[in-house]
Amino acid sequence: MFWNIAFFPIKALLQLLAGIVAVRLLRADGFALLSVTLAMLDTLGLFSDLGIERTLPRFYPEVEMRDGRRGVLNLIFRLSMVKAVVLLILIVVLAAAPQYWIQQFGLGPDGGWLLLMIAVLLVLGAASDISRQFLFTHFRQKSTNALDVLAVVAYPTLTALFVIIGWGVLGALLALLITTVLSVAISVWLAVRILSEDSHAAAPGTSEVKTPSSRPLRERIFSFAALNYLINWSVYLYDLDFIVLAITLLIAVPDMRIIEVAAISLAYKFTKEFLRSLVVPLTGVQTPLFSRLYAEGRTEGLRTAYATLTKVLILGLLPAAVGLIVTGRNLLGILYLQKRGDSVLTEDTLPTIVACTAILTVGLFGEAMISVALNVLMVYEQYRAVLMARLVSVISIPLLVLLVPQYGAVGGAIAAAVAALGSRGLALGYGIVKLGLPFPGRFFVRVCIASSTMGLVLLPFVIYLPPTLPVTLVMVAVGVAVFFGMFKLLGGMDQADKERFISLRIPLVKQALRFL
Repeated sequence: MFWNIAFFPIKALLQLLAGIVAVRLLRADGFALLSVTLAMLDTLGLFSDLGIERTLPRFYPEVEMRDGRRGVLNLIFRLSMVKAVVLLILIVVLAAAPQYWIQQFGLGPDGGWLLLMIAVLLVLGAASDISRQFLFTHFRQKSTNALDVLAVVAYPTLTALFVIIGWGVLGALLALLITTVLSVAISVWLAVRILSEDSHAAAPGTSEVKTPSSRPLRERIFSFAALNYLINWSVYLYDLDFIVLAITLLIAVPDMRIIEVAAISLAYKFTKEFLRSLVVPLTGVQTPLFSRLYAEGRTEGLRTAYATLTKVLILGLLPAAVGLIVTGRNLLGILYLQKRGDSVLTEDTLPTIVACTAILTVGLFGEAMISVALNVLMVYEQYRAVLMARLVSVISIPLLVLLVPQYGAVGGAIAAAVAALGSRGLALGYGIVKLGLPFPGRFFVRVCIASSTMGLVLLPFVIYLPPTLPVTLVMVAVGVAVFFGMFKLLGGMDQADKERFISLRIPLVKQALRFL
């Protein structure tokens, strides 16, 4: 968690700069085309995903304890072969009817090159997924974050260069291709080095490995992968890629379609960048942590870990969500507003994008706040509960069909928010009822009161003052002071949680806890 946080500032800043470059230089039509192309890439990538690479963090501790290095190598080889077969099928489908894809999604005169780069990126993405999940199983967050920093340095730099010299969307995708090649080469090399250094034999106490059922390992891996695949598709139903493709198909007028795609893309990416920055401490931590605790039979430790991680998310996300909603208009205007009529964010599109950002903040931040319960259900192999919870996300399909033709991007944002909150909320209910997970209700109320107070104090800034950079900086400073003052007045962090964090010997933890 510490290394995830340590790399956060440079990653967040560079990702923000990359977004500004793309929005300002590509204009509305180019930005919309890039969003559609990336949506196609991610959708095809989802078809090839199959959920199998996520079996590594879940089953790696168990396989390592039972079968040692030989079992681990066998597991990785089988996963890689399955991915290779599925990728080959997808690439053949793309190559067999390129004009269909180009015309259906309006890829334009460079559509052939875009499809070729999509095919190459699919293969590279599969290699990246497996190698990064392997690094997560060994808690190599220093390495994965260094790879992210490399990506967010190279990608925006190359994107700006290629767009400036006139290569447009093709240049932006070429920048992604070059960055991905570098990142995959390094991640695969790191994974191979770890494997070559790992000489573990099977542990002597293999009979003591705890598992949720007596089913064969292969059957359990298949079930876990299949459910992960379903989860990925359920998340996709309220992800930007699905919303972009839905708007492309549901809005017939080309000019209106470009405006709405650009608006929802900017709002979603803007919201997601803030959210990703805040949940970065837990990246790659939850599943291997819960799996190891469960395999070792430490059930109470697992419940304690769940409660602690949920408190971390509540404390980080709830005040941030309120702050983003209140300051969203100012931040969007400062970063992206342009006077040219063909720009993504203008005075005309600002109200729509601000409204989408507020709606998405409620849905996506709320989903992340209660997301830990689903990971625990997966570790306990409570697959029926997980399945029921994830099926709730299907509600986005009728909502998109009903709302997008009438409300455009705002309708897409509403559909995404409802599906995200509904599916995770049901998973939380199952976790509380079936597994007795201790949701920190009192702590949530405490943070909620402090966040609401902060929001009310900042409202006069929004109503009476102009959305300039100095005003926004003052808003942020006042908001932080009001939140922490009210939070401490209400009791702050529980003493048991403070002692737990101090015992972990995280750098600077004592200084941070003084404010909590």
